[in-house]
Amino acid sequence: MTLLQFKEFLVEFRANPLTKKNQQYTEQFIRLINDLQERKLEDSAINRLENELDLLHQNFEIYGHKTQVKKEYHKLLKFLKRELKLTPNYYYTQIGILIGGLAALVFGFFFLFIGMLVGGFLGFYLDNCVQKRGESLRIDWDGHFC
Repeated sequence: MTLLQFKEFLVEFRANPLTKKNQQYTEQFIRLINDLQERKLEDSAINRLENELDLLHQNFEIYGHKTQVKKEYHKLLKFLKRELKLTPNYYYTQIGILIGGLAALVFGFFFLFIGMLVGGFLGFYLDNCVQKRGESLRIDWDGHFC
């Protein structure tokens, strides 16, 4: 199945979707197909892409309007990344943000722990200094922060 045929199929499918979510993903699918049509792909890449589109079309025919368009859309994106080395905009930016956030979380807890230890030792030192000068009361303070 060619890109043009698959696009026409998606346009017909979009006309009466089962859910609004399917309609949104069908529109994204059509935009992806338009982008692929504008690219200058090699003949071998086009053949592999058309074979993948045949498989996707069969899934659409088997499940009809109950097809989960999102799942099929992501299958095509995975195929494009794996086989043709094509990725969506900001793909690596999103992965970098995720990894950076996880690193900040891990290092944040680590430095939080270090900060609590330093603060505890500093407070203990200051309490000892006050006790040595005789400026502390012999009562426990009930207004603890911890």
